[in-house]
Amino acid sequence: MLFRFVLSTVCVPAIAEAEDALSLLQHQAKIQKHQAKVAKDDGLCGLGIFTRTKDNAVATFKDMLDEFTEKCNTKYEGALCEDIESELFDGIKPGDLVQANPDITTQVCEELGALMSAHQEHQDLEKSDALLQQRTEAQASADDDLDILDTALTAKGTPRRRRNPPPPPPCHAGHCSHHGHTNDNNANDGCVCHCNSGWGGNACQHDIRCYGHDCSNHGSTGDMNRQDGCSCSCHSGWGGSNCATDITCNAGDCSHHGSTSDANRLDGCTCSCQPGWGGANCGTDISCKAATDCSAHGATEDLNNADGCVCSCDAGWGGSACETDVSCKAVDDCSGHGTTDDLDRNDDGCTCECAFGWKGDACEAEMTREEKNAARLTIVTAKKQAKAAARAAKKKTRADRRAARIAAKKAAAEAPAEEGPTGPEAAAPVLGR
Repeated sequence: MLFRFVLSTVCVPAIAEAEDALSLLQHQAKIQKHQAKVAKDDGLCGLGIFTRTKDNAVATFKDMLDEFTEKCNTKYEGALCEDIESELFDGIKPGDLVQANPDITTQVCEELGALMSAHQEHQDLEKSDALLQQRTEAQASADDDLDILDTALTAKGTPRRRRNPPPPPPCHAGHCSHHGHTNDNNANDGCVCHCNSGWGGNACQHDIRCYGHDCSNHGSTGDMNRQDGCSCSCHSGWGGSNCATDITCNAGDCSHHGSTSDANRLDGCTCSCQPGWGGANCGTDISCKAATDCSAHGATEDLNNADGCVCSCDAGWGGSACETDVSCKAVDDCSGHGTTDDLDRNDDGCTCECAFGWKGDACEAEMTREEKNAARLTIVTAKKQAKAAARAAKKKTRADRRAARIAAKKAAAEAPAEEGPTGPEAAAPVLGR
């Protein structure tokens, strides 16, 4: 660090006598009096150097560096000034505002103050021998206008090494932005900080904790280090490493034939399918079809073919899928000796109309001669009875018509004249025979 660099060539004589020490203390008191006078216009660090930077509310660290360079180069070698600048402003972003970074500003001021304090001690010790010999002259010259930068840097060269340099200032929590701790005993060459959880950077100045916005405001996190990515616990319906992906299931995941309240499509959506639709995503039509599930010989309103279809078969067809012809056939069910209009042999068998000379439920037995004669007689009798019934019905119909005509004429004759028409129009209608 700069402190060690400046002190690397310093050499001082030892003070042996008490009288000499008293003289040194008197000289030191005058120096402090002078420093108090300078502090009235002390600048940013209280060192009388960064006066313009202090007055500029929007000053950057580049402005601070430029002011230091200007004042240093007016009296000291450029190489020495460059060494000091590189130490004081190492790792600092020139464009950052001074007032917005008080921790960094304090660090620069502390390092420069330590350098100037050490160099002041060096000059005090270096001048001690001369002061003991010329006490009066030293006291008279102590009130001269001392330049702060002259006390911090040697003119035209590097500082001379002291015999007994003071110990370097130790590092403290302030060097770690109060977000860490340090056991480093030398602040002059930089402090090694051990940052608290959630803080990072050389001086623990950076907040590296994860927050809700690191999880897209769709999750929570207790991760204390975003530098290696934040571990998010996503809210229901959100996924991805930073909870930015909407993973809720919707109607489209159920083929628009079902509904879902599933909040995670990553492991598949659980759908409640509408009637007639099935499958994991309700994409399969499972309604029964008459053409295929009822063999085109029936109808169905069943909406789930997964457990079989319930068919209503057309007449003459049967079976669970109406695939079987159950209508009666004369050749098979009436032994070829009769006719049938029966369309369901499974109900109670087939009803056959047997041809003459055959008998039985299926017309399977031929009648004997006696049975045939009896059958003929039955047929003749039946025909006679049918003709008689027809004649009786016809006769009754004529009688009914005649009675109706008589009743109509009688009603017309008994009706008052004003209630009905006169003349030809009053005649009762003639009923047909």
